[in-house]
Amino acid sequence: MPVPFYLVSTGDPRATKKMVDFINKRFELDIDLSVFDEEIHRQNEKIARLANRFLELDDFLRKLEANVSLTDEENSRLVQLMEEHLDKENQI
Repeated sequence: MPVPFYLVSTGDPRATKKMVDFINKRFELDIDLSVFDEEIHRQNEKIARLANRFLELDDFLRKLEANVSLTDEENSRLVQLMEEHLDKENQI
């Protein structure tokens, strides 16, 4: 599963779950993946809080959800905002 470019440096529990799920099924490990669901939910909440606080971030995310390409400058700014503020959200 591809990791959204703006989460590469902060981590993406959804992508991690997909990888572990693949290994889990491939080797019939019967691993409980619910811990990933909880982390995915927490990260989605953090991103939603950030989008509410930073209109610029919200605009970028809405464009991506609508399959609108961002400029290189917008891509860089989105990554910068996520790195700076998602990390702070993780400390809360």
